[in-house]
Amino acid sequence: MFVALIAIICTLAYFGGIWDIYKAWDSKAWKESKGRVLYFGVITSNEDDGPDTYHTTIKYSYIVDAQIYRSSEVSFLGMRAATKRNVEALVRHLKKPENLSVFYNPRKPQESVLLPGLSKGHILSGAYVSGVTCWVLYALFQVWVKT
Repeated sequence: MFVALIAIICTLAYFGGIWDIYKAWDSKAWKESKGRVLYFGVITSNEDDGPDTYHTTIKYSYIVDAQIYRSSEVSFLGMRAATKRNVEALVRHLKKPENLSVFYNPRKPQESVLLPGLSKGHILSGAYVSGVTCWVLYALFQVWVKT
């Protein structure tokens, strides 16, 4: 029973990651609206001797069909914790906060991102999740076969 539960959890995590990658890919075809930055902040943290991590917080608004929407999504799979290079790219994107490009889902206008599409991070995350899921499922299969 325990092995089956772990296998189900791993499978759901895997497909959850695949869904995020699909949403990122799909967002390239989303419509664009002009938005406005309501808040933007960056906090730098350093865990022991590792590289600095930059945690971003953003809130923005945009209008679709005379309806005002608010969001805090930067991209799929997030950019909450990012490298300095990623934060600098985001800051460049936000240079004119009153003329912000927001990409929204035409089927669900409340769903939006600032940076649509796939990135290297999506591909690396997908490979990592796939590898870990396969390894865990293989290990669970081995336990199941021996019992």
